[in-house]
Amino acid sequence: VLKWFHFGFPFYCGFSGNQNPEPKTIYWLKKAVAQNYPKAISNLASLHEYGLCGVTKNFAKALELYQQAATLEDPSAQSKLGELYLYGTGGMAQNDEKAIEYFKKACENFSKPSRLNNDVITGGKYERVNEKLGNIYQNLGAYDQAIEWYEKDLYSYSSAEKVGNLYFELGNYEKAFEYFTQPKIKQDSKYVVSNGMFSTSGKLHLGIMYY
Repeated sequence: VLKWFHFGFPFYCGFSGNQNPEPKTIYWLKKAVAQNYPKAISNLASLHEYGLCGVTKNFAKALELYQQAATLEDPSAQSKLGELYLYGTGGMAQNDEKAIEYFKKACENFSKPSRLNNDVITGGKYERVNEKLGNIYQNLGAYDQAIEWYEKDLYSYSSAEKVGNLYFELGNYEKAFEYFTQPKIKQDSKYVVSNGMFSTSGKLHLGIMYY
């Protein structure tokens, strides 16, 4: 069941945009769910959330499944619950503390060695859980904690710019200059030093320092 789920389900249902999967696709997915396979539970939750692949759209059921998968340490489900609490969507009350709790769990589980190879495909690094945590702490005015989370994995110029802006606000112009001019952007397993290409706020702060 689990072998078929790993290799068959992502291709036949949802992930490839296929809205008419083979009948056995959902059958075997539910078999994996019955065996408490966390990723299967999380994926079935997603199908219920959006009404994909012939599965009835039912957000209450989706939420129940996300919570079940999160309890079984599935990071995608934990990240999803973090987003629901962060934005107060899906009938969930907005709650930064709960969002932080779930995002931290997701970040920890995405980083486990047993998941690293698979998550390059399924979206572990692309969910950028650390960046979401950085955003929360920045909005709360906890700049040091925001920087800590942004710096964990700099996969984008936007993250690097945010760190530069925060160092600027904290008066650490040397670090701000570093992030504005030659940020170390992570590509796959290594960091690559690149020339900064930033938005108005980053350019403004850089201009002030040059001045």
